[in-house]
Amino acid sequence: SLCLSHPDIVQKIHLEYINAGAEIITTNSFGANFFRLVKYGMQEDVRKINIRAVKIAREAREISGKNVFVAGSVGPIGKPIEPLGSITIEEASNTFRHQINALIEGGVDLLIFETFSNLNEIKIALQVAREITQLPIIAGVTYNEDGETPYGQSPEQVVKVLEDYGADVIGANCS
Repeated sequence: SLCLSHPDIVQKIHLEYINAGAEIITTNSFGANFFRLVKYGMQEDVRKINIRAVKIAREAREISGKNVFVAGSVGPIGKPIEPLGSITIEEASNTFRHQINALIEGGVDLLIFETFSNLNEIKIALQVAREITQLPIIAGVTYNEDGETPYGQSPEQVVKVLEDYGADVIGANCS
């Protein structure tokens, strides 16, 4: 919601990253999807927030005069997907589609899927993205101290699936 209420704060943070030497900045859109925003009564603002998040990052790039990439940040939807939860694959796909379309409409240079712990969920996000765009995609998954995802997948399993579903860069984050 800061993208709408206080874009100056978000832009200042982008500029600080750029001035520190970042070559990629991520939009302030990690949780800007229907299921996360419904908690705040902002579910109707998904498109507006994501487009504004891109605009703020692009403006920061322009102000800085530096050639940095703007990555559209997409996080997990925040609720378990079937068969582990009540969110259907179709609902998850539509949620990702809505957010990704808005980020692309806003003008991102690439997409970054961050902090996914469920391999099936990131597969859905990648599949949706590849139906919409050929932009580069960075895919980041979280791992426990035992070296597996919270759902028991090894890094080798994750890499294979993410490659098969079209990720261009694969990594780990928030682990």
